[in-house]
Amino acid sequence: MIFVLMFNIIGALYSQETKSNKYFTLEIDYSPVLVYQFENSVDADVNNDYNFLAGLKINYEIERQYFIYHFSTGFMYNTKDFSVNYLDSKTIIKKDQDYSFFKIPFLFGVSYKLNNYSIGIGTGVMLNYFNEHKCISYYTDGNISGLFPSDLEFNPFGEIYYNLNVSYTFPNKRISVAIQPYVLQNLSNPLFYSNSFYNRGKLSYGINIVFKLKVNKNKLEDEK
Repeated sequence: MIFVLMFNIIGALYSQETKSNKYFTLEIDYSPVLVYQFENSVDADVNNDYNFLAGLKINYEIERQYFIYHFSTGFMYNTKDFSVNYLDSKTIIKKDQDYSFFKIPFLFGVSYKLNNYSIGIGTGVMLNYFNEHKCISYYTDGNISGLFPSDLEFNPFGEIYYNLNVSYTFPNKRISVAIQPYVLQNLSNPLFYSNSFYNRGKLSYGINIVFKLKVNKNKLEDEK
């Protein structure tokens, strides 16, 4: 609701501005995923391993007198590695589960310019396609198994993306860097087995580090 209200206010201000500069930028992203929010059960605890989200984006940007509007897509790689510790099981102690998948983002954002700095918000969707998965199980009798349950089916799934953006543009006006705290919310159960711990980690939080290069450079021009 807050995002919708802010976009409406910004849209009203957009209609009052008379100058614009339209250009493309190339972007490199790297983001440590701070945490996947799992729902622990009464008989098991879930612990996050180190995870990251990284990739390349191409942005179409409309720069006005006070605001910059961003439209982005690209190709990204994401990991979701975690361990499940079973508390009262007589057969299994722990499972290490590692997943990786590709993302295709479709994002929109807007930033308010403050000289060489800008601050803004963004949202959009990310489509996810599984790349690789593995599961290592540790049993009470000392055995270790690397077999992944054969009855688990992976399906493409979508996520809603929200972020805050704080960026700095260097004096040459072509290179900028940014920090983007973000939230990703899973919209469905990508695993056929709905009680899978993977499906329970529907929210993730991270901080995206961005390097951006402007492809073409123009000065602000009056719109015809």
